[in-house]
Amino acid sequence: GYGDPEDYSVGTSLLKYLMFALAFILLPAVNLMALNFARIHERGEEIAVRKSFGASGKVLRRQFLFENILMTLTGGVLGMLFAYLVVSLLGSSLTIRIDFLNNVPISFSFNYAVFAAALISCLLFGLLSGYLPAVRLSRMKPAVYLKGGEL
Repeated sequence: GYGDPEDYSVGTSLLKYLMFALAFILLPAVNLMALNFARIHERGEEIAVRKSFGASGKVLRRQFLFENILMTLTGGVLGMLFAYLVVSLLGSSLTIRIDFLNNVPISFSFNYAVFAAALISCLLFGLLSGYLPAVRLSRMKPAVYLKGGEL
């Protein structure tokens, strides 16, 4: 009477959680991509002048991807440092209430594997959100943009 048992199997539950995680991860990547397109638009004159003086699309793509990866890694490291500081300052005062009279203190520790996974995910975000804007940047026609056209 509770539905199909296949709906509650480990495989389908894991697939649902992975789909939610993927959607949750893609949302910031799309947001960063929109931010990068805006950054390219603001720097359009600079890019057009560099391209008209001989900078190749490959050089511009590499520079833009490097800037984007550096920006995301800096944000990731600062976020991890801030989280570490907050946990080290407030971590000893946090407790979980078991019942009306008993509280259990929570202990936190620094996990290098989680830190490495966070840095790798920042690197992937930087690559994912910077690749398409970098390709668009490298294909722009400088004469059209310098005359007042769009990228």
